[in-house]
Formats: sequence, C-alpha cells, structure tokens
Amino acid sequence: MIFQSFSSIGPMLDFVALLPVMGIFAGIYLPEATIVAFLISIVTLIPVIGFSSRIFSNQGYVSYVSESFGKYMGRISGMIYICYSFLVLPNIIMFLASFLFSFFPLALSYRILFDTLFAAMYMVFIFIPLSRGLSLTIKPIMILGALEIGTIAVSCTIMFLNPGPSLPAVQQQSSLYGSSFWEAVMLGILMFSGGGSGIFLSGESRKKNTNTARSLIYAYMVSGFALIIASFSILVFTGNLLQTYFNNRAILFTRLGDTSGNVLLIAIIVLLIASGYNLTLSYGNALLQMLTSFIPEETGKNPGRGMLAASIIFFTVPILVVSRIFFSFFYSFLFIAELVSMLYGLNHILVGISSAKNGGKMLFRISGIVSSGLLAVAIGISVYTSGLSETYLLGTFLLLAIGSIIISTDMAQGKIISSYEKLYSQVRKI
Repeated sequence: MIFQSFSSIGPMLDFVALLPVMGIFAGIYLPEATIVAFLISIVTLIPVIGFSSRIFSNQGYVSYVSESFGKYMGRISGMIYICYSFLVLPNIIMFLASFLFSFFPLALSYRILFDTLFAAMYMVFIFIPLSRGLSLTIKPIMILGALEIGTIAVSCTIMFLNPGPSLPAVQQQSSLYGSSFWEAVMLGILMFSGGGSGIFLSGESRKKNTNTARSLIYAYMVSGFALIIASFSILVFTGNLLQTYFNNRAILFTRLGDTSGNVLLIAIIVLLIASGYNLTLSYGNALLQMLTSFIPEETGKNPGRGMLAASIIFFTVPILVVSRIFFSFFYSFLFIAELVSMLYGLNHILVGISSAKNGGKMLFRISGIVSSGLLAVAIGISVYTSGLSETYLLGTFLLLAIGSIIISTDMAQGKIISSYEKLYSQVRKI
C-alpha cells in the first residue's frame, strides 16, 4: 500500500518533467513553490487519513463523500475522479514522447511515426498487467519505486556538487507569490496528487484501521522530502539555464550526463520510462480497484478488469490523436497537467467539505475546512492568472465538472446503466 501511493506520485517523472516546468514559472522560487504545494497537499491529505482510518472500501473518495452527503454526491466525486484518472495515461505518454525524442534527431524528422509507435507499444505494455489482476501490478510497482528514489538521491548529490552558471541572473525573472508562482504551485499539487491512491486498496488491507493511514503518511513524507531536495538541486545545478528547458527538454539531463558520465544519464532515461510506466500502472490500478467496486454496486454486474483496462486504452486513443494533430504533445501535456490538477483539487474540496461535516475528530473537521479553502484559492488564482490558454482551460474544467454533476443524476444513471447492460451482454457474447 505504501508503494501504491508512492508510485502514484511518480517521483522520477516529477523530477524530470514537472519540477523543471515549475522552474519556468517560479524561477529562483522553485523550492518555495514545491514546499507550498507540499504543505497544501499535506493539509489536503489529513481529511483522507481521517476517513481511511474508519471506512474500508476500494471506492475511496466515493465512500467518503457518500457517507456525509449521500449517494448522489458520492457519484459526482467518483465521476470527477474517473475523469482525471482517464487523462493520466495519455498525459504521461505525451510527456515521455516529447522528452525522449528530443535526444534523437532521426525521431524529430519522423515525429508522427515515432509518436504513434511509442504510444501503441506503451499502451500494450500497460494493458497486459492491468488486465491480469492486482498481484501482477504490485510487484513491479514496488521494485521500480525503490529504484526511482535511489537514482534521485544519486542525481541530487551530483547536482549539488556541480553548481550551474550565474545563478543570481535567474533572480531577474520572477517574483515570489506572483501569478506565475501559483501556476507552479498548481503543478506542484499535481506532483503529489496520486499519493492518496492507497485508499483504493484499503479493502484488501489486513489491518484496516492502521495500514491505510500509515501508508499515506509514509508515502507523502518520503516523496515530499525527496522532491523538495530535488527542487533545490535543480536550481543549484542549472542556474540561469533553467529557462531554456521549455525549448529543450533534454538540457537538464544532457548537462548531467556531461558532468557525471553517460552511465547515470542512461540510468535516468531508463528509470524515467519506468517511472512513467509505474505511475500509469499505479493510477490504473487504483482506478480499476475503484471501478470494480463502484460499477457492480450501480449496475449489479462486474465487467472484470480486462474489459475496464480495455476501456482505458479506448479513451486514450482519441485524446492522443487530437493532441497530436492539432497541438504538440508537449503543449498538450502542460494543458492536461493543469486540468488534472484542477479536477483533483475539486474532488478534494468535496472530500474536505465532507470531512468538515462528518469527519469525526476535531482535527479532521478543521483540516477539511482549511484544505477546501486552500485548494479553492489555489485553483482560483491559477485560473485567473494562467497564461496557458486560460479560456480553454477553464472551459474544459467547467465542462467536465458540470458533466460529472449531470451524469450522476438518477435519470442519467438509469440511461447509462441501460446502455451499459446492452454493451455488457454483447461483449460477453463475443
């Protein structure tokens, strides 16, 4: 359960992808943005810990919100979680493709071909373990998670020992708590957003009253410490070169390779792919655990992990196609990353309000109010100041949020269940 939560944070992917992007927005205040994001995430985690210590269900957030506000609000929480979880797989594929192919001139010349082949192979390797069961996914999650943290530790040590050029020059670029700072904070919140995924395994826990809560705390503490140290090391190592990351995603790690040799660089690239794979596996695992509990309760039928894993791939393909044809994978990655962060925040606002109403101990009630307020402010400032196509970002966010509310009504659920039963019977015949 610890590694399920830890791997859903994806520390190596955050180290390579999100921290440098956060540095573009926050400048020399990258460590401060990481710390603020971590503190908000910790406050957000407290209500989840409170619920997880007394509600043991693989439905996770759905169970927590349902206990306080009834089944309809629980469905809304579930639909929001499903929305942003379905966006995680294509988002990871987009980043990995844009990063890896920046190393290879041949791949840049035939970008569409390489993007297509990479996406197809990645989805095949994700589908196989997800469709086979929980035990097959947990083993690679644990092994790869341990390798990630070890490689980050080695890389940070090398970065601290090799400071970059003209560090003070970065100070001209940003101001603390300015608009771009809060965009960095929202991306930082996204880094820790998967850390609560251990709750979707709470139904499998042998010591239900202690295992889930401890797993969440351990995973957050280890990943938080690692990523805060990593933010300092990236700033020291890159200096005023950090701003070039947007046009050259490989700059940070090619310099690391020049400093410490190609062996470490190759290890980082391999573990970056492994981290993306691990993160996708963890998110997919949590989503499937939730759906295999949520769908039978609503429909009376269990579709099985294979069919649900296939549905994840089915929804991933059109997102990748649209992103590749009309935008670049990297810009689409940034757009979806902010969207996922906002939807995650919205879901945790619901959990926070639920905790304030029915959280048990006073600590959990107060933390519910505080976390909901912090997330609402962070989302509001980020959207208001966003330079990343804010109209489209806000429109997509509202569309998915309102869509979740409509889909969760009894009338819509009745139609969905009727359509699902027809599809389910046809698939079973095949």
